[in-house]
Amino acid sequence: MKMMRIFTIMMSLFLLASCNKEEDGSGLPQETTFQIQVTDVTSTSCVVTVLPSNQEQPYLCVVIDATGGGETDEDFIADDLAWWEQFSDNPTGEEFYDVLMRNYMHQGTQRIEQVSLTPGTEYQVYVCEFDPDSKEFGKGSAQQLFRTL
Repeated sequence: MKMMRIFTIMMSLFLLASCNKEEDGSGLPQETTFQIQVTDVTSTSCVVTVLPSNQEQPYLCVVIDATGGGETDEDFIADDLAWWEQFSDNPTGEEFYDVLMRNYMHQGTQRIEQVSLTPGTEYQVYVCEFDPDSKEFGKGSAQQLFRTL
């Protein structure tokens, strides 16, 4: 009887954990939404605050020069995937991945200071879901434009 109770508890925990996954089997939680706030903008720096709807979901946050402009979230995700694929079979891919994780991977609400920006330049903050275990991008993403002084 005790074994049956342990088995029931284990199965309940497994089912509860499975309910938070997408139906497509990607292993990523439901799509996370992001609020981005850009504050304390100077000629060469700013503070980016990311507020994800799912505090457990890891995400990438990058600040890029927006002069190319006009891209959609889908375009950014496609570009990210293509960019990632060029490193996936590279012998130094794991080194690249380690740098990516240390510098751009975040989880939960974060206040990120950006430095070494160019004065008078329009930038775009781009945030997207990323699963570091499977190395897959999720569907949730957000963008925010700002200009340095």
